[in-house]
Amino acid sequence: MLHLVKKAAIVATLAALGSMAPVQAAQKCELNGKFDFGKYWLENNQWNRNSVSNLGNSWQCVWYNKYNSRTDCEFGWQWNWVKDNGQIKAYPYVGTWKNGLPVQLSANKNILLDWKFWVSTAGRFNCSWDIWISGSTSDTAPATAEIMIWTYRNGDYVTPSGTYQTTVNLAGANWEVWKGRESSGNQSWDYLAFVRTTNQTWTENMNLKEFTDYLRNRGWLNSSHYIHQIHAGSELFEGEGWLHTYGFRADVQ
Repeated sequence: MLHLVKKAAIVATLAALGSMAPVQAAQKCELNGKFDFGKYWLENNQWNRNSVSNLGNSWQCVWYNKYNSRTDCEFGWQWNWVKDNGQIKAYPYVGTWKNGLPVQLSANKNILLDWKFWVSTAGRFNCSWDIWISGSTSDTAPATAEIMIWTYRNGDYVTPSGTYQTTVNLAGANWEVWKGRESSGNQSWDYLAFVRTTNQTWTENMNLKEFTDYLRNRGWLNSSHYIHQIHAGSELFEGEGWLHTYGFRADVQ
C-alpha cells in the first residue's frame, strides 16, 4: 500500500513539473533504469543514494521521447532529493561509448559536443560533461582520470572536488580549473574539472580536444591513455527540478 501511495505521489509531482516532458514520453524511475537509442543510452544513475540517512519522499526519474538527430531529440530527467548531508546524491545522464571510442589522446581526434537543454532553477545541482580516461583499450581497464566540464550550476556551494588552480579561456568561454583525486573501493584516479564562469544551457560544436590538449600541456593527462566513455548529466545535491534536452551529440571525428 505504501508503495502505491508513494508511486501516486511521484506521478502527481511529475504531472506538476512535467510541462517540459512530452505526455507521450516513456519514463523509468527504478534505480539505474536505462533507455538505449542508437549509439547513446540514458541512465537513471543514483550512485550515492545510500549516503542519505533518511530518503523520505526522494525520487528521481529519466524520460525518453525520441532521438532522430542531433537537432531532433527529446529526453531528460526529473528529481526531488531531500536536504540531508550536502553531498551529491545522483548523476542521471546520457552516455556514449564504442562508436569511435576508445580513442587514444595522442591520436589528436576532434570530438564535437552538442548539448542544448531547458532546466529548472531550484535546488542545488550542475549540468556537466563527464569523460572517463584509462590506460588501455580494455573495457575493464581501471580509470586513470576523470574530466568534468560544468556548463551550468545552480545553488550555493556547488563546487567541484579538489582545489581551484586557475581560470583559462577555452572554446570561446572562461573556465575555472579544479584538480584533485577521487576514489572508489581500492581504485583511485585524477579528477580534473572545468567550470564555466557564466552559465550556458546550450553547447554546439564544442571540441573536447581543446580541453584535453590543455590538460596534456599542463602534464596532468597522459597522452598514451584513452578516452573510453563520454557522459552528459546532472550532479544532484538536493532539491526538486527537471531538465529537458532538445539537442545532443558526442561525435568522434
